[in-house]
Amino acid sequence: MAFTVKTEAEKIFTNLMGTGASRLPTDPVGADNRANFHGIFENNPAPTSEVQIQRAGSQLLFLTALYPNASTSTVRTNVLARIHRILNRYASHIVNYKAGGPAGGLGPMGLYSAYALANAGKFDYSQAGITNVTRTQLLTYLNTYLNTTLLDNEFAKRIDQGKLDVDYRTVVSTHNYFKGTNHACFALNGIIIQLGAKFFIHTAIKGAGNDTYTKFNVFFNKLATSLRTKFGNTRQNNGLTELCLPMGAGIHKDGNTSGVNQVRGYFPAAGYNSLIVMGLNFAARAYRCAELELSTKAPQLRQVVALPTHVCSSVATELANYYKTFTAYSNQAYEIGGPNFVALGATEANGWLAEAKKWYDYQKTDGVSDYKEGSFAKDGETDSAGRTGTGGFLNLAYQDANDPISVTSYLYSMTWNGDHTLVNTTIGNAIKAKSGTSLASPYYVASAHVGFKANAGASRVLQGLAGAMNNGVTTLN
Repeated sequence: MAFTVKTEAEKIFTNLMGTGASRLPTDPVGADNRANFHGIFENNPAPTSEVQIQRAGSQLLFLTALYPNASTSTVRTNVLARIHRILNRYASHIVNYKAGGPAGGLGPMGLYSAYALANAGKFDYSQAGITNVTRTQLLTYLNTYLNTTLLDNEFAKRIDQGKLDVDYRTVVSTHNYFKGTNHACFALNGIIIQLGAKFFIHTAIKGAGNDTYTKFNVFFNKLATSLRTKFGNTRQNNGLTELCLPMGAGIHKDGNTSGVNQVRGYFPAAGYNSLIVMGLNFAARAYRCAELELSTKAPQLRQVVALPTHVCSSVATELANYYKTFTAYSNQAYEIGGPNFVALGATEANGWLAEAKKWYDYQKTDGVSDYKEGSFAKDGETDSAGRTGTGGFLNLAYQDANDPISVTSYLYSMTWNGDHTLVNTTIGNAIKAKSGTSLASPYYVASAHVGFKANAGASRVLQGLAGAMNNGVTTLN
């Protein structure tokens, strides 16, 4: 059943978020793991942490997209009050955030969207009864963010120096599931969304006719090509070009020189790749901003919808295509994309038990796990051979298998690329199939008791609705 994007967004705001002055009764904290949208105003974790800044940025993107779509002046006033409270708590922390995670892109893009909204309306944020946040202050924050080194990081340097041939590897494995697949030797999501944000904000505030814009232009053209040819695994499927992009990072005991001890490089992941899609979209919006001659004018994001023909957009679409077919087939996405050991029917005979243990072993710093050899039971349970499971990352496979809604909802973030078939059909059908309910709307996903990743999933719903509204999409199915 189709739903109206702005109606769903306003329902989430009114029932689950509010002005931020206090937690709403429908957004409780505790064992039920609902959205907890009020959590960004609490001290645990601190407002300087990756997860808090990331979610504050996502909320700003959502709220600034909702504002022009709000049904009444009262709702608009309340939206501005929440934006004001978020800015008071997070603006300086966002600007000074130095770590490498997605917060370094989502936070600044949220800050930019708040500035663009205020700049267009010629107002300052003064609705929450606390210290005003002026347009001048926000522009100063954004210029401070841009005054830091933009492309002076190891990944950008390696691309500029043409060293990509040593930044990925092809897996050599006795198991055909892995054999011959490519993956990056470092995590891609954080750096791509950060650099995409920097490219866009620089273009929107400082213009396109300069050396920095030229360098970003070269960088993202090389990056998009590399995602296809170096770090990804491309296939044709029923006329669609699908790009399966593993998570990246070093692989312990697998001939890789990286010091990162994890096997995540083998697997695609719904949340990880959705953020890569967002980062590519931010970059493509920078090109659109320049093309429309809106550089230095700080346009709102809905005014610079990315061209689908741009290489960043087309690669993002290919990434979405993988999840469109994979999720449609399995009726579920996974946080650490696969293999879903449960569904594969792991046994000693078919080799998946050994592979499962290897996966868990790789997560351990010393390469030795406390997971019992051959056991495939959940934490504290006993398998048919009488072996008790001690879980760890293996337990995530079970949780993913029984928690389709929150992890599958990570894919909402892909609406930023403008290909909404993934949300229109695939996500909704998957949630309906696994949850046993026809109420697969974003409000249902964000508010229901949906498992151990509910909080993160609800935040991605906000990202998805923001992407839809910023692309002019009015209805989804």
